[in-house]
Amino acid sequence: MTNIVLENLELMISTEEEDGLHQVVLVESVGGNAGFWNNYPCAGVNFHYNPENGKIAFFGDYSLQKKQGLMEDSFRIAINLDEDKLRILDYKPPEEIPINARINLRMTVEQYNKNYGF
Repeated sequence: MTNIVLENLELMISTEEEDGLHQVVLVESVGGNAGFWNNYPCAGVNFHYNPENGKIAFFGDYSLQKKQGLMEDSFRIAINLDEDKLRILDYKPPEEIPINARINLRMTVEQYNKNYGF
């Protein structure tokens, strides 16, 4: 596992970072456009990352100033309210970014679901 994947996971599971995945999911509307997966409500969560290496900078929606040099994408996330766990669904990184960035993003999702998801 690369350092970038480890840093992405750290940001994702952080309960202290205001722009970490878990904090952003708390303020997202659940079940709306993202629907349901296997009876679990889902949320769509935007994230911004370095397109050269796949390092996630932050989750959520911010001003254009903070997005300079970053690409935006989103995760569709199922939420298990009983276990207080998340699962990232069917993520495919954009083909136009370099292969190492795609690999880092895919590995981040795989490791997140394996180690922290349901």
